[in-house]
Amino acid sequence: LKTVSVDCFCDLDLLSCADDVFSGKALHPKNSPSNLFELCLQALEVHDVDAILLASGTEHDSGFIKELSKHAKIIGNTAVQIEMCKNKEKLFHIADKLGIPHPFTKRARTLNDALKTAEDIGYPVVLKPAFGGGGIGIRLARSPEELEHFYEKVLSVGDNETLYVQQYIRGINASTSILSSGDEARCLTVNEQIIGCLLYTSDAADDMQCV
Repeated sequence: LKTVSVDCFCDLDLLSCADDVFSGKALHPKNSPSNLFELCLQALEVHDVDAILLASGTEHDSGFIKELSKHAKIIGNTAVQIEMCKNKEKLFHIADKLGIPHPFTKRARTLNDALKTAEDIGYPVVLKPAFGGGGIGIRLARSPEELEHFYEKVLSVGDNETLYVQQYIRGINASTSILSSGDEARCLTVNEQIIGCLLYTSDAADDMQCV
């Protein structure tokens, strides 16, 4: 197969395995969804594409997927399915019915709601935007003070009205790739994620390095 990648970050691993890369990092510094869509259109103009496989960064934008489907076949979830999964409360309700364990999660409509929920769950708690994907806008609050500090920031990433307060589960940060036919699902990969920065002070200079 010939692979053409459209990407916001121009990761080095993509450069090594894709036949062509259209990168938002070089062309569009803000990396807004509209720019990502423009990059997709550029790729479709240059290459005769048989199908499009959606990856992280597109799964939360059903409108983007609808427009993209007009140009080529989408492999994977439809815009309708994506829209359903954006409703986290409904998604966790389905998980409960299927007996799938998940962190306790509750929607908060005010700062007081969030503080009360966090108190009931116990700190630390995870603050999540009302919608989104790819880990964008998520914050870990270790105290009521941190929750108050992050509240507006997380709110602004979502719908500016509500956010989710979620139980924090300690473990290894991991990402999985799952292929499903609708009747059967199979896990293809499990990858540990290296998240965040390691900060240290150099002996030679009094400055901070990010690794």
